[in-house]
Order: sequence, then structure tokens, then C-alpha cells
Amino acid sequence: IICQMSKVLANSPSHLRSTDMLWHVKFINEDAIDGGGPSRELFTEISQSIFEPSSGLFILSPNGRSKYGSRYRDVYVPFRPLLPQRARIVEIDSLQRNTCYKAIGVFLGIVMRTGFYQDLPFAPIVWKLIAGQKVGAKDVLEIDQRLNDFFANLRRAARNKDKSIYEDQF
Repeated sequence: IICQMSKVLANSPSHLRSTDMLWHVKFINEDAIDGGGPSRELFTEISQSIFEPSSGLFILSPNGRSKYGSRYRDVYVPFRPLLPQRARIVEIDSLQRNTCYKAIGVFLGIVMRTGFYQDLPFAPIVWKLIAGQKVGAKDVLEIDQRLNDFFANLRRAARNKDKSIYEDQF
């Protein structure tokens, strides 16, 4: 849904800068009148679609994918496929991807202005980037415990005088 909404949200966001309801929602074959309920439902659907694997925009954090580490297993990070387009499950080119990410930003602004708060399980590193805060190695390592452990083992090996740890690790 977010990629469908990107055509509306990303192209002319200036008219979306209002605290009023920006549109009225009518679901086909449903009798609901938009007194806020259908709009809230649409916002929830948009929010959930951001993290759907079929969107190809976000993936579960490394801790979540590997089921390793005790923190940040249920948060998401941006995804950029490395496979050639013909080998991907999700067909979205880089221009569409960027338009969808821009639409997510506009959507976040709408959510904040309208008060239709949503569950948006971005990883802390994503929230820092959105807020314009500096991101460091600590931010990456807290969502990827395996990488953190690997670096710790490398540091320990570098400090080991007899280098016997190399045989255990590599």
C-alpha cells in the first residue's frame, strides 16, 4: 500500500501539511462513513505495509533475522537488494524505492500532525537518522549482535600474545 500511496504522498507533499483530515476514506463494498474510523484503518494498513516483505523496503534487523542477541529482534532497517533485478522477489527499481522512502517520510509527518499514531517498529538507528542525529558504530552493533561479537573476538585476538585464539576462531 505504501508504494501505491507514494504516488499521492511523494509528488506534492505541500498540500499535506495540515492538522486537519487530509482525505476522506471510502472502502469499496463497505458501509463505513469516514468519521475517523476508516481513515485510522487506512493509516494502520499503510503503516503495516511499510514493513511487509512484499514491499521490499525494510527487513528485520540482523538480530531478528538470525534470532541472535537479546535486543532489537523485532525492529526493521532499510533494505537495498544486492541481487540483479531479474533475480529479486520484489520488482521495484531504485527510482520507485526512493519515491516510496520519500512517501514514508511524508506519511510520518502526516501521522505526527493528525495524531493518528501508529506502531512503526523502525530500529533505533533509523529513528536517529530521521531525527538528523549522528550515527556511529555502536548504533550498528546494537542491532547486529553477531557482528559485535565478531569484532570483540578480533580485538581479543589482536591482544593475545601467543595468537592461539586465531586457531579457535578462524
